[in-house]
Amino acid sequence: MDELSRKLIHLGGLVVPLLYIAFDRNTTLFICGFMFLAALAGEVSRAFIPSLNAFFLSAFNGVTRKHEKEKLLGATYLTASSFLALLLFPLNIAVSCMLYLVLGDTCAALVGKKFGRHRFREKSLEGSFAFFIISFLSSLYFIGLPLSFLGALTATITEAYSDKDNLTVPLISGAVVSVFSLLLSYP
Repeated sequence: MDELSRKLIHLGGLVVPLLYIAFDRNTTLFICGFMFLAALAGEVSRAFIPSLNAFFLSAFNGVTRKHEKEKLLGATYLTASSFLALLLFPLNIAVSCMLYLVLGDTCAALVGKKFGRHRFREKSLEGSFAFFIISFLSSLYFIGLPLSFLGALTATITEAYSDKDNLTVPLISGAVVSVFSLLLSYP
């Protein structure tokens, strides 16, 4: 599998925060909801039409992981978490959570592959450090210093220990940041 190609596709997830910034909440929810339903339809089609699945896997050979041949694609989890984050969290938190996933996960994979020496759970400390730094910096504008630190730390830990990080990183970090935002009365 070509990790660089996979992560370039992963960066396509930046469209979600950009949509939310460019359009109103309802329009963005509609577009992301449609994307999620289209991804689900594609998954159902792959499951019930073996020739379609074979064509899909052939076309995307090198960017799909072994477990995705018979299970949900990471992109489907990404569209689900994008839709749910937009539905559940305020704009600034939803955008931050998506940036954690898209930018943090991309940098973690690339840094971990190139410089990762200290391994744990198929991850590296170097990759996790890159995830944290990029997540922290990318969310500072949207949620400020204390929540950026907390959100980046939560997202980093979630990414390190979750097998479904495309789903869990935005939702868990968004929930934690939302609760602390309320507790701290912080925007």
